[in-house]
Amino acid sequence: MANESTYSLISSILNPVRDAAMLYAQKRLFMKDVSMMKDERTGLVPRDNSEYASGTVFKNLAEGANGLSNLQTFNRSQIASITPATYKAFYQLTDERLASEDVTDAFLDLAMKVTYETNLQIELDLLTSMASFTAGTIGGAGSVLSWTMIYKARAILSAAGVPPPYNVVLHEYSYLQLAVAANIAGLANPGPLKIRDDIQSDYYVGSTADMDIFTTGVLTAGTSVKQGIFNKMAILYDQRKPFGLETMNRPDLTSVVVTGQEYAGCGLYRPAWGVTIVSDASTPS
Repeated sequence: MANESTYSLISSILNPVRDAAMLYAQKRLFMKDVSMMKDERTGLVPRDNSEYASGTVFKNLAEGANGLSNLQTFNRSQIASITPATYKAFYQLTDERLASEDVTDAFLDLAMKVTYETNLQIELDLLTSMASFTAGTIGGAGSVLSWTMIYKARAILSAAGVPPPYNVVLHEYSYLQLAVAANIAGLANPGPLKIRDDIQSDYYVGSTADMDIFTTGVLTAGTSVKQGIFNKMAILYDQRKPFGLETMNRPDLTSVVVTGQEYAGCGLYRPAWGVTIVSDASTPS
């Protein structure tokens, strides 16, 4: 785009547009907040996580026993490795496009689109990590989600010594099954009274016991959707370069190129600190 004043105008509103789009994304995209975050590194070198090997405590050794025969090796073994990715989206605004509608509005639309789509992909990568939890799996293809399934998954984590609080992330359509069940009077196994009251009044997604419940529409609906319950440290959002919007004037293309990009690693940090919940989350009919 050869017009320098137009390019300057677009550049001047870049940061406010990014901030506004990020605020909107935060209303719908939550996985960065319920996952562990690290941001002290730059570059794309993988981040490894390891833990100490379990040991043995010896009881009632005989007096004068040689402790050297009971020596143990103090070491760590790798349990996860997360390789950062580059998230980028590229678009161009041509003179022809801008000539047919308001300059500022067209750019605002594009800038918000780039911001949201980039963050949406990161959200999806964090969500799909739940499919690889190693503490166990509850449910299966075609299963109707129930409070029993959720509490079974919680029991697995608690019995394994995974500390609470726990985050429960469900597809909107799976949570619908819980909401409908909690509204039905006379159930043989009704949901907790507080949950029933909250759902009936506000279709509330909140907390029960030591679990915080979140719903998402980002996961693809279907008969076998992988959701989960986990300690926050199970999933890592490893930010290496914060999201940013950039513009480049391209007179040869008679356009401005808009780029949104972020460098981040998304994946499991403690795989055994989460349980996968599999259930039907088909579109209601």
